[in-house]
Amino acid sequence: MKALKLLFLYVVLSCSACSTKHPLAKKKEFISAYKQITQYSYLDEIADGKLKETLLKKRDVSLVPQVEFVGEIFYSEADRMAREKARAITPLLPNEADDFYSRKAYFNEYLLFSKSAFIDSLAKKSYKQYKNKFKY
Repeated sequence: MKALKLLFLYVVLSCSACSTKHPLAKKKEFISAYKQITQYSYLDEIADGKLKETLLKKRDVSLVPQVEFVGEIFYSEADRMAREKARAITPLLPNEADDFYSRKAYFNEYLLFSKSAFIDSLAKKSYKQYKNKFKY
C-alpha cells in the first residue's frame, strides 16, 4: 500500500512539475493515452483495485508515459469518468429470482465501453482543451 502511494505521488509530482512547460503531445498520442487510462481505470475499478495492486507488485510502469502525455488534470478526468462508468454497471435482469440473472456482465460491459464512440468523443474533446491550455 505504501508503494502504491509513493508511485501515485511520484506521478502527480512529476506531472505538476512540468505543467508550466508541458510539451504539447500530438493528437494521436494524446487520444491513445487518454483511452488507455480509461481502460485501465475501468478494469481496476471492476477488479476492486486489485489490478493496480498487481501491476505495482510487478513494477509495471505502463501508465507513466500516458500520464505524461495527458497531464494530471486530464488523467484525473479520464480516471474518474471510467470508474464512475464501471460502478454504474447494472445486473443483467434486476430483481429476478434466479441467481444467474442478478449477476453483472462486467467484462462484456468493459469491451463495449472501451470501443465506444463516447470514449472517442471525450478523448477528442479533452485534447482540444489540452491543446488550448498548453499553447505557447
